[in-house]
Amino acid sequence: EDLSGTLELIIFPKVYEKHRPQILPDAVVFAVGRVSSKDRAGNLSGDPKVLADELKFVDEDVIKNYQPTNKPKSRPPQRPLAAKAKLESKLYVHIKDPNNHSQLKDLKQALDRHPGSTEAILVLGDETKSALRLPFRVDVSNGLTDELRRMIPREAVVVK
Repeated sequence: EDLSGTLELIIFPKVYEKHRPQILPDAVVFAVGRVSSKDRAGNLSGDPKVLADELKFVDEDVIKNYQPTNKPKSRPPQRPLAAKAKLESKLYVHIKDPNNHSQLKDLKQALDRHPGSTEAILVLGDETKSALRLPFRVDVSNGLTDELRRMIPREAVVVK
């Protein structure tokens, strides 16, 4: 937490055990690690987190002797709204006959040709529908939806 906001810091067990006595409420910590926007399931979420590989604790002497540099703080570039919306979109593909193995195989091959960051949901069945989140993501901006709409009915391919 700082004056600009808060951020979740994830400390893995190995790092935690190493620094357990120093981890106290309101401790000032310098964390070195990776930034991730993925949740436990590997899906993109809207909130970035820092996955700490190393922690450095700032003690009272350092704080008391701090000399500001008077350099203006730089802000990270803001992601355009269009890019943010693109990341959060989902591709829904409705296959009415889940026993049509040829169509499912063609669908899988088409999706594999377009790896990207959009979540893909496969909806199976006509009367009773089942939705399956596919274990990979696709790129809907490079012709994938047109390719799918040539394989299956146009209304069965939706990006939301």
